[in-house]
Amino acid sequence: MNKSDLITILIEREKLSEDQATRIVNMIMERFTVAVKSNENDPFMCAPDKEFNEACIFCKASEEHYLMENDYAFAIPDKYPITDGHTLIIPKRHFADYFDSIKVEHDAIYDLLKSRGKQMVEDDPQIEGFDIGVNVGEIAGQKVFHCHIHLIPRRKGDSPRWGARSKSK
Repeated sequence: MNKSDLITILIEREKLSEDQATRIVNMIMERFTVAVKSNENDPFMCAPDKEFNEACIFCKASEEHYLMENDYAFAIPDKYPITDGHTLIIPKRHFADYFDSIKVEHDAIYDLLKSRGKQMVEDDPQIEGFDIGVNVGEIAGQKVFHCHIHLIPRRKGDSPRWGARSKSK
């Protein structure tokens, strides 16, 4: 499978623009070793390059800190939680922009959001809701430029507001 085949797959399967698809394929080819599985429908499962890994705190997150994982994403506790149980859902492939996720990554993130949310409610019946959020870009408050989604459990009477850690009001 060559570069143009991968771009075509992303355009057709993921409904990405040619520019988005090209950017993703270039990133994979420049920074990742593609580990082609026996499943030809899944050419994007890849292993990070060690040098690139060292620069990103999420790429080098230790599996011992994983709360749960699947093939494309993992969940870890937020280092600076807004509420008790605040969890980050992080794709295993390194990319900054949530909109650069491909369908299997998006589905994997969604599956972990559901599983982790269910797990937290079972462990703590006082949880009555959740904030789910993602910051895309520095202007939106993104501090770590590896895509990640916040899952913040909410309990009656808790006072923290989404964005409470930011400087803006």
